[in-house]
Amino acid sequence: MKPNLRTKIKELIAQVDNRNDFYNAVADKFNISATTAKHNWHHGAGVPKKHQAPFIIFTRGYIDNQNEDSDTQTQMPKSA
Repeated sequence: MKPNLRTKIKELIAQVDNRNDFYNAVADKFNISATTAKHNWHHGAGVPKKHQAPFIIFTRGYIDNQNEDSDTQTQMPKSA
């Protein structure tokens, strides 16, 4: 993996609010374990080349969804 691509992936992951949920979602999407996603893909050798582009697209979508959910929760009135 190119160093700048690896850096980009780590920067994207840094934007994820709940990493445990994220790694579980990655595991489901790419048919791997959450431990593999966390330790091998993020902290280890990096995302395998064949999964790099789909992983970036998935991660961007995950971040967009979390931000939309966060915005919705912020705008919702509190129950009395």
